[in-house]
Amino acid sequence: MQSSYSVIKSPNVDFKGDTLIDTEYEIPEEEEKVEEKKFQIKLPDFKKSYEKIGANILENARNQASDIIEDAKNKGTKLQKEAYDFGYDEGHKKGYDEGIKKALDEMEEKKQELMEESEKIIYACKEQHQNYLKEKEKDIINMILEISYKYLKKEVENEDVITSMVKDELEKIHNADTIVLKFNPRYYEEIKENLDAWKKAYSLSEVFLIPDESLELGTVVIEKEKGKCKLSLNYALDKIKNELLK
Repeated sequence: MQSSYSVIKSPNVDFKGDTLIDTEYEIPEEEEKVEEKKFQIKLPDFKKSYEKIGANILENARNQASDIIEDAKNKGTKLQKEAYDFGYDEGHKKGYDEGIKKALDEMEEKKQELMEESEKIIYACKEQHQNYLKEKEKDIINMILEISYKYLKKEVENEDVITSMVKDELEKIHNADTIVLKFNPRYYEEIKENLDAWKKAYSLSEVFLIPDESLELGTVVIEKEKGKCKLSLNYALDKIKNELLK
């Protein structure tokens, strides 16, 4: 079959210089299977930004505990020296031994106290971290969704992103006889420019282009013999929200 494509105008779209082709195209009456495809866009990992808050709190707690233990070691060394001096000055081995034992006992007791105090500090910080995340969870999710929306909205204004999405989908349905692409008129020139290369690469016979102003930016509908798929910004946001709420 000879390869060709047509541009089907919507009533509310006017492209100068194009010839209107009266093409009767019917989607099979069998029940269409509608698939939703998400954007193949890698978003920044916004979740890491608030996880660092808890990590910093715990790190500070560990540093504080380390300083306390180091201080205990220094005090223990000082007590040991004092005990030695005590025993030396007394000139009696008994006094020296008693001094050493006293210093070691005090150092061990202080060490245990400091370890318990460190455990309490770390536990309190973990609890504070968890409470913070719980209180701020809704705000954090809304913030991430807002940032994601702005990011995706900016991306869909880029024609290259849309054509890349369409290309990936056409690659999955190669050797199709008839394909209908519906999209916002903004993407018309870019899609038309790439169409011949796509048809040749994926063995597509007829591809009908239908610019449709009713479709939002970031939404592309690809109709095939057995159903259709829809690439949409809202679907991508829903997937992000579902992942965050898991």
